[in-house]
Amino acid sequence: MTMNPSIDRLIANCRMKIPGALDGPMTMSIFNTVAKFCIQSNVLQEEQDFKTRADKRDYVMECSQPDLYYTKLLSVVRNDEDTDQSLLSNPVPVRAFMVDQETLRLYDTPQSTIRLTAKFAMAPRPTDNFDNMPNIPNWMWDTYHDTFIEGVLHDMMGQAAKPYTNERLSLFHGRRFQAAMSTAKVEAYNGQTRGGQNWNYPRLGW
Repeated sequence: MTMNPSIDRLIANCRMKIPGALDGPMTMSIFNTVAKFCIQSNVLQEEQDFKTRADKRDYVMECSQPDLYYTKLLSVVRNDEDTDQSLLSNPVPVRAFMVDQETLRLYDTPQSTIRLTAKFAMAPRPTDNFDNMPNIPNWMWDTYHDTFIEGVLHDMMGQAAKPYTNERLSLFHGRRFQAAMSTAKVEAYNGQTRGGQNWNYPRLGW
């Protein structure tokens, strides 16, 4: 038991679908599945506000959770709400890229102090300790429960010389897992508004 009902339900369903699987390999498979899902879907996101300095292009961006890391820079926009209220509803994009996992570099050298907001995609940091499950919000365990099962079945059934080895079913579940990740990526890009309104609540309130 993990003391998290959502994770316990996932483990129980995986055990039922993969008879004979040991807890260690299954836990590792769940970790790897969640990590792959986060990397490919960009669902797990975080924003950071920072201020530029004149003639400085590089800025250190550290993830708020030590067991997570930034996988992609999704956007950088101006956030000068103290001086220009029009930017709140229509933020101006700023060109930037990641030099490494913690260094954001602006394409253009700032000439003054400007407040910016950077949005990043995150994923669980690689580890050799699989006793602890990935540090993702509970809503992800619930929302993507079936998706994670597809990924675990794909991974476990694709292993050689196991009681549950089944190459055909591994490929089947792999296609379903890939399709689910593609759908989740589109939903994340659209602010989780698929099939509904094309707006969401302003980040800084009304």
